[in-house]
Amino acid sequence: MPFFSVCISSFDRSETIETTLKSLSLQEFKDFEVIIVDCSSTDNTVEKIQHFFNSDFFKKHPFTYQFVQRDYEPQTVEDWNEPVKLASGKYIAMLEGDDQFLPDHLEKVYKTLVEAPKIGIFATGNQNGARKKQGLFKSQDYFEYLYTLKEVPPPSEAIFLRLNKQGNPYYYNDKDFIYAPEIDLYMRIALDGFDTFIAPSQGVIRDVKVKSRAKWKYYADHYYILDKYRSFQKGTDVYHEVKREIDSKAYMAFVYDWLYYKTSERKALKENLIKRYGSFNFYLNTTKGIFAAVYKGIIKRILK
Repeated sequence: MPFFSVCISSFDRSETIETTLKSLSLQEFKDFEVIIVDCSSTDNTVEKIQHFFNSDFFKKHPFTYQFVQRDYEPQTVEDWNEPVKLASGKYIAMLEGDDQFLPDHLEKVYKTLVEAPKIGIFATGNQNGARKKQGLFKSQDYFEYLYTLKEVPPPSEAIFLRLNKQGNPYYYNDKDFIYAPEIDLYMRIALDGFDTFIAPSQGVIRDVKVKSRAKWKYYADHYYILDKYRSFQKGTDVYHEVKREIDSKAYMAFVYDWLYYKTSERKALKENLIKRYGSFNFYLNTTKGIFAAVYKGIIKRILK
């Protein structure tokens, strides 16, 4: 059994996937397998992957791998679990197909995990800086911090235990989440009693091009987290405080989506909002100001 299973979902990553794979060839630590699953990429990702594994570079710097293709095109995050299902390592190291591990990344993680078997999550920073909070966190303490949604490690910046205490694999919840299932995964691992170590290192090079947060689905997952895990808090109930912070950003995202979506898509958007939060309760708690008032007014008209 390898120590790490590096899991890659490669959908439409033709421009970056070879660089991602090259970073694994250059790892100083060698006890890992790589699982790559491509779900019907619409570009030439598959050709790029095949080119890499046939290259002289890979022959000089090989690693154990599986490359599997699936015959469906992912709409949200349903392909995230595909490589995890095939993994056999003790720990899962997710690596998005546009990110890279620095050469000493897995070596540093290994040295930490072998000395502290109660760690269920290892988090690192990226080229822009280390994570703000660092050190060893007891399971409940890290859960409470995650619940504030202030600093959640992206998939490539977190390595997690593959099996729970009953010997069952951890998977991403791709049924209830459409953007950020990693938050739910980390919370479940913490609630199972595993600790988290946040390293002072910057072990990952991420594709950090500006990505739009003006999308309703980004905040919909946050609201779902707040509702699902509220009762698991043991400290101060920060539900309303966190919700107000999300509300102030979500108004703009909802209005943006409403204006951007086709008329045929607006009904589903409206129904989703009402289903989760009630027709008018959505905009009751918000930051004050002229922009908040404008967004509330628009949403009120939309929901009539």
